[in-house]
Amino acid sequence: MLPGLRSLRMNLACESAEEALRVMGDEPLFAPLRILKLLIRAHREDFDVAALAAAAAAHPSLKKLTISSLPLAEVAAVRLLMDMAVSKLTTLLLRTCDVLPDALPELARLLGSPSLKHLQVSGLPEFERQLFVGLGVSGFCTSLRASGLVSLDVSYSRLFDSLTDGLALLSACTGHPTLRSVGLCGNTVVAVPEAPVAVGDALASLVAAGSILTLNVAICQLGEAGLRPLFFAVAGCVQLQKLECSFNAVDAAALAGYGALVLAAAQQNSSLVELDVHEEGTEVALEQAMALVSVRGD
Repeated sequence: MLPGLRSLRMNLACESAEEALRVMGDEPLFAPLRILKLLIRAHREDFDVAALAAAAAAHPSLKKLTISSLPLAEVAAVRLLMDMAVSKLTTLLLRTCDVLPDALPELARLLGSPSLKHLQVSGLPEFERQLFVGLGVSGFCTSLRASGLVSLDVSYSRLFDSLTDGLALLSACTGHPTLRSVGLCGNTVVAVPEAPVAVGDALASLVAAGSILTLNVAICQLGEAGLRPLFFAVAGCVQLQKLECSFNAVDAAALAGYGALVLAAAQQNSSLVELDVHEEGTEVALEQAMALVSVRGD
């Protein structure tokens, strides 16, 4: 630390949990730090979550915490993080942390925090965990409806393995007074044959409600049947600004009709400034739609 420097505002990325604890600890070198954002890549099953929560509590300036690959299968570990997060964080991002359905009541409690605005509980294709299933879903959805959340990302959480629970979450997002961004990437629709249409209809209702500005439904395998109601809603929407729905397994035989639908929606929706609808075998109408929206956003 430079001589005479009394405080320093920093956004820190720590490559190990141990490094994060050292930075947030009592060492004189780090005492003047005002940590605003902290990214931790843990990769340790024996990491002391209690120590992390205690260290974070000593930094009132911390508002955004991102944790990657910290095993949180134990509800007690999630509870410790939530105890800390409820009192201070505006943003909590948990990526590939193995959060399980038993932890949903703790996440629901976090949604009751008036300071929390952004929540991500997501996986990666090779580390997907089904989270939204079972008795805790109803309580989570109730808390979500009452929350002041601005963005929710549950990508790669196998949301639609339980179609009923997945649709319940979408319903809780629909018409939400503060929610503006929803991330559903990688939640493939595989539960039942009627799932693509059911999810497509729910997404259409989400968009038509008019509060969502950003929606990501890439790699959900919705197909043309699921995407059709969504793009009908997009065409009539005047709020949606960003839509990502690439790689949704549109059959080659349906690609021409789907392309025409997407182009019509892009022409009618003047608020849309970012659009990604890439499909294998992308045809002219999809490229025209993306080009139209791209020019609008420049």
